[in-house]
Amino acid sequence: MEEKLLRLSFVIAIIGIISLFCLLQIIDQDIEENEIADSQARENQIKLVGIVDKLSSYEDVTFLTISRTETLEIIAFDNVSIEKGARVEVIGTISEQEGHKEVIASRIRVF
Repeated sequence: MEEKLLRLSFVIAIIGIISLFCLLQIIDQDIEENEIADSQARENQIKLVGIVDKLSSYEDVTFLTISRTETLEIIAFDNVSIEKGARVEVIGTISEQEGHKEVIASRIRVF
């Protein structure tokens, strides 16, 4: 009797492990599809951290230049309260104007 119970337990355990493996494969496919959709939506978005070198504001547009390994011009279509020398994190999209790259900011955070 104990031997039959042991065999039954073993068979149920094997079926459970196989079921978990199959379920994991299905879940991984769903996660990969969501990651692909998210990466395509954020394809052109970048995140930069740097020090503000230059800053100029005109009505509802703010232009800043940040230093990292290279300098980049950032354009924010809001009046942003940032000081020169501040450390900032910029999230935005890359744009190319007149042969040089600039970033159109969607969010700027001051550290």
